[in-house]
Amino acid sequence: MKIEIALNGDRKAFISDIHAPDKLVIGRFDPDTGVAPAIDLGPHKALEHGVSRNHAALSYRHNMVQITDLGSHNGTYVNELQVFPSQPRRLKDGDMIRVGFLTLTIQMTHSPQTESLT
Repeated sequence: MKIEIALNGDRKAFISDIHAPDKLVIGRFDPDTGVAPAIDLGPHKALEHGVSRNHAALSYRHNMVQITDLGSHNGTYVNELQVFPSQPRRLKDGDMIRVGFLTLTIQMTHSPQTESLT
């Protein structure tokens, strides 16, 4: 599955292919460990907008994309409904995801290669 995540209207902000059992972490660079998440919101003032270093994770299971809050301080929301920590929520094309106080829009495109892997 190909996913595009738009931030502030930038349709090409983050583009990735996700396959089972991939997990794409959304967050910001950790200067203590030198580790950056797959979707690093640091350049978009993530710290000032309340995004945790490991805020949420996207995963692909059973032919669907899910988001899981990783115990973030300011929460994760899908279409303004809270995602509770460690409880995956299914995402649909066009869903609005809020991490801290940054809002992302997700677009998904199925690909034949991905479908055969799950």
